[in-house]
Amino acid sequence: MCFLLADGCVFIFGAKLGFSVAYTTGSYVPPDPAIPSPGGVEQKETRPEGVVGLSGFWKPFSGHELNATVTYYPDLINGSVFRLNANAEYRIALAPIKGLSLVFNLDNQYDAGVNTSIPVPGSNTTPPRLQKKNNLKYGGNLDYAF
Repeated sequence: MCFLLADGCVFIFGAKLGFSVAYTTGSYVPPDPAIPSPGGVEQKETRPEGVVGLSGFWKPFSGHELNATVTYYPDLINGSVFRLNANAEYRIALAPIKGLSLVFNLDNQYDAGVNTSIPVPGSNTTPPRLQKKNNLKYGGNLDYAF
């Protein structure tokens, strides 16, 4: 769906609906230091997921763009387990060189199925760092498209 707004401003909206299979693998080190472990126990899991997503693109004025997506992945076997990914990116074109942009981005990943009582693999701190359900990343970079 596309909307032309005043002064050439453009807004585009999209959606997706589907099915996927997720394969996850991970390991953990037992929390009890008295139990010897040569690298932990390997955990592997395959599960069917649904896919429901929304995306949007907005160009408020020349040289500026905002892209955003939100995707929901419900577990089709256990309804209380799901993943949610949300991404946003703001791009500013730098005038002297065509294709050169300054980009700021934000990426949030949430997984309701993560066991928060298990230490992060490779965590050798005391007390150990525990896994989290939420993973937030942000950044900025200089991008050149050719």
